[in-house]
Amino acid sequence: MAQVTTIEITQALNNLKGNNPEAVFTESLSVFLKLITNIISSPHDERFKVIKKNNKTIAEKWVPCHGIEDLARLVGYESTDDSNLIFSGEIGRLSLLKTSIEAVISEEAKKKSSRMAVPSNQGSQAKLDSQEHTESSKSIPKSSPEPPTKTKEPQTKTKEPETKKEETKKEETKKAPETSKPPTKKPIEIKPVATAEPDYKLEWSGSSYSGPIKDGWFEGRGRFRFPSGVVYEGDFHKGEFHGKGTLIFPNGGKYKASWNRGKAVDGEYEYYDGLIYDSQNWNYCQIPDRRFYTEIKEGLRPAGATLIVNDPKGPKAMVPGTYDVGEGYYDMNKNMIYNYEEEELGPPEDSDLRDILEKYRYNPANL
Repeated sequence: MAQVTTIEITQALNNLKGNNPEAVFTESLSVFLKLITNIISSPHDERFKVIKKNNKTIAEKWVPCHGIEDLARLVGYESTDDSNLIFSGEIGRLSLLKTSIEAVISEEAKKKSSRMAVPSNQGSQAKLDSQEHTESSKSIPKSSPEPPTKTKEPQTKTKEPETKKEETKKEETKKAPETSKPPTKKPIEIKPVATAEPDYKLEWSGSSYSGPIKDGWFEGRGRFRFPSGVVYEGDFHKGEFHGKGTLIFPNGGKYKASWNRGKAVDGEYEYYDGLIYDSQNWNYCQIPDRRFYTEIKEGLRPAGATLIVNDPKGPKAMVPGTYDVGEGYYDMNKNMIYNYEEEELGPPEDSDLRDILEKYRYNPANL
């Protein structure tokens, strides 16, 4: 299966946005984000890999978005005989999609907040954001074989600091002879800035960059932060991930890969505890050795202190009167599964409900 680039995912999201009402677009992305987050969090739980289109939430909030199934197939979902979709691709694809969706949702929320706060400026602000992005694209010659990605700061923004830096350097150079003490630092040379290392904020996406800039491009070893909190640390070339680099997720997981013009050529996902994900030869927490990776590294605990989850801190606190389902908890009164951020993940399937009630850990309600 061919690799998918960030550019392809971005283009697909732009097509979705253009072909659907705003409410349908954002609602479907919110549902999709929960679905792929479940897979990333529990990659071996086959339940999360199936999108059942007859599910009430999916049917009402995900299916109506025109083109959403094409986006799903782009990242590794395939249709089954009963018209459902099942994920059979690489986790790295979902990680890229998750980052892109979180950026889009964050941007849409900012625009909505801006429209509510300053109604009279909503048209001009939207036009300004569009012009800023368009100006950035037009500044690249059409003959360039390597078009910029959204990680590139608009040309008009990156060139302004160069003039200001030169003026500052000239002033500092003029002031230097006035002091009687020898300078503690090397004299500043007035020459064209080939690289610089300030922080750049990309207003249109909410992202930021720290690292070298060359000819208006992110170039060399740098650090790019997405609005979702995901951070890329590694090599850049002409504004794209290129070379060795790592995506660092807020949960502590890392996707280490070799990149070619924004596309991950090869890579591996490392969980927060150091365990490497392997889709072929996975021998972790399976019969006959059912130890967690933490127990493999640090040894088994004594009786009475056995780990329930792969975390020395123990499982997260459960809401009284609910069942522990791993990625969250099940509230029987509401017939709903929630994550630990209290977001709805959806009701359990009938086939899973009996297992939850009979086999899963239960936290009794306070009497």
